[in-house]
Amino acid sequence: MKERMTIIQPSKIKAIINEIAIFPLLPLFHKESEHSNLAALVLDQKQSNSTLEERIQHYQGLWRDTFHYLFFRFLPHSDPDSESIGFEMTPFSYMLATEYSLELNNLFELTEKDLNYIDLLLLSWAEAGWKLPAPSEQLDFALKIICFPPFMALSTFYRKAYHWNVQNAEHLLSMVVSKDVSFPSYEKNFAFQYTDRFISQETYRSIGGVDGLIANLGLSSNTKEKLKQLKNSIPESKQVKIRVICPTCGDYHDQPTIHHDDILYAHLLEEAPNVQIEIGFNWYEEFRLMVRNEIEKLISDPLSKINNVKDPTCVILVEGATEELALPQMAIRIGMPLSLKNIQVTNCKSKEKVLEQFRYIRSNFPELKICVLLDSDAEKEKRELEKMMEGKRDKFSLTFIPKGTFEDLVPLPIVVASLNELYPAENGYEESDFKSEKGVLHDINYLVWQRGNSKLDKVKFINEAVRRMEEKDVSNLIWELIKEAYKLSGANIGME
Repeated sequence: MKERMTIIQPSKIKAIINEIAIFPLLPLFHKESEHSNLAALVLDQKQSNSTLEERIQHYQGLWRDTFHYLFFRFLPHSDPDSESIGFEMTPFSYMLATEYSLELNNLFELTEKDLNYIDLLLLSWAEAGWKLPAPSEQLDFALKIICFPPFMALSTFYRKAYHWNVQNAEHLLSMVVSKDVSFPSYEKNFAFQYTDRFISQETYRSIGGVDGLIANLGLSSNTKEKLKQLKNSIPESKQVKIRVICPTCGDYHDQPTIHHDDILYAHLLEEAPNVQIEIGFNWYEEFRLMVRNEIEKLISDPLSKINNVKDPTCVILVEGATEELALPQMAIRIGMPLSLKNIQVTNCKSKEKVLEQFRYIRSNFPELKICVLLDSDAEKEKRELEKMMEGKRDKFSLTFIPKGTFEDLVPLPIVVASLNELYPAENGYEESDFKSEKGVLHDINYLVWQRGNSKLDKVKFINEAVRRMEEKDVSNLIWELIKEAYKLSGANIGME
């Protein structure tokens, strides 16, 4: 292991990976994120008098030293030098840079020397056959590729670490009888599956397997030669001694046959990254469509993903399903995801049960921090909670909506747009329709019934409203609630 090196701390790497995990919901390089910190490290020349080229060399050296530390600490039997650290141009990094990242080129002042260096980089990338966007977008694109972490190396490290830990658990299980040994948890990162997997098995088969790839005119002769070598090194088929259910006939087979092309596909993914990258770019639209389809699934059921916390350090107790659905999404809109900081929103299903749940958690989970959000009609519960929280603001927090309900926190233009989308009426809905002193929810219920003879679905409405929200639309009260949850959970707020 190298001595006296500066590394990126594992906690920072975890935060970086967590941000990558939700790239469809929150673009990379949003303010106050770890990716924006990485960009500042590389692009902010005010940090030192060095050139951009020198800062890039330092940045890549920092990642190399980090991987030496990670392998020494967690995988001493593996070789960290096998992980390539440099500019990473893959279908995934290209897609992130062009579709799922905020602009960088207006955030930092680059010198003429820096810009000339970027021009040389772009020229070398073009000569190497790299896929580049339109000329007007190339500067920003290059800055993102420069600042991205080494996605493939991170994915490989975590996959190896997981397999190593599972093997250790299996070894312990074979040695002990009375002691429980749990396998390490491996929560699938939404993005990691695309960092080094650029062609799906469906696309591979539709091309015609390895023979179809070799016959394709778009691949280089070098790649075709490697595919031929791979094909000749793999047996035609393989029988495995395992009892499985056949997906075709539904019966059990004791020795199923794995076909030649499927074996080749597995080896292609594991052993030929550069070949797979070229293939991925040749079928980039298929790769992009595959990712988009998975994103649609993620967005169609966001709550199951963004409010799923295994070991929460802080819970936000709310009265109903609308708050449970909306708060995690509002947190993402302002760049402060809750689940990534081990903060979970819990639906107590009534204001009375909020009080019950608070007492239960306080008694049975004394280390768990608690935030509470109440509507304005929960005066009794508010007084009770204030008594129990007195002198314990380092553990508890109470947020009280001063007038109305959670729906009153939605900006009126978004309320109107959401109603017109979900409950179209002959004359539509306008902001001037909301005149009552009884709150927005009362007016919504009345208008939906009066003009469409419909009953309001609160969850459906709040989901549509939050979908339309931007950062500026999240109320100050919710901002403060989320900041309080961050503080209680021990999460950092803002750039360090």
